Amino acid sequence: LLELPAQTQGFTVRQMASDVLCGPAYSNELDVHVFDPFIPATLEGEQLICFGTAPAALSAVGPTGGGNDYHYEWYTMNAADTILIAGENNASIEMAELVETTIYLLQPTSNYGCGSGWSNPLAIEVADSLVAGSFVVNPLGELRPADEVSAFGTNARGGIGPHEWNWWLGEGDSWQVVGSDLNLAPILLTDTAELTLVFSNSCGVVSSDTTTVIVNPLPPLSSIEGDLNPCVS
Repeated sequence: LLELPAQTQGFTVRQMASDVLCGPAYSNELDVHVFDPFIPATLEGEQLICFGTAPAALSAVGPTGGGNDYHYEWYTMNAADTILIAGENNASIEMAELVETTIYLLQPTSNYGCGSGWSNPLAIEVADSLVAGSFVVNPLGELRPADEVSAFGTNARGGIGPHEWNWWLGEGDSWQVVGSDLNLAPILLTDTAELTLVFSNSCGVVSSDTTTVIVNPLPPLSSIEGDLNPCVS
């Protein structure tokens, strides 16, 4: 029985037996291969995604060494613990839709018993849900024909990137854009119409509540009746 210290590189060993009269005899040679040191995987590619969407698949860079044959386990991490994701045993992972920022970890293990270790944590950041703003019409109340109306908007919240705005005016199936700033410049109305403010960014499109701007029609002109041939004086 031969006991050897820890090895850092491969070597060859054989046994020799010696007899004073017959001389030495040698066993066959045995090559001992020493795997490279085990180095855990690295996760790359932090992402910022929209609320309720699925991120791009995560893939590991590495691991290396330890025989190059591994078992994988994926985890999520919170402030208190790491949580195993059951059934995810590949070097990459595809995730479902997320509604909150989530941190992922990968633990590869050498199938030759040469080590196990954690990757770096990688965060998938989830933006807040896109929520529409509101607006106030000026002037308040009902209008007369040919009166001008303006509006002051409150911006949307959430999503990714700056918001864009479109004011839509119309009724039924007939609508048109009448402004693209957060505050609507004065426009002339001749009839009752509905007004709404649409917000958009890279995470989608949302609309404010719709306000009906009432324009009262002019009273009808009265007809004149009477003698068309009045007497003098």
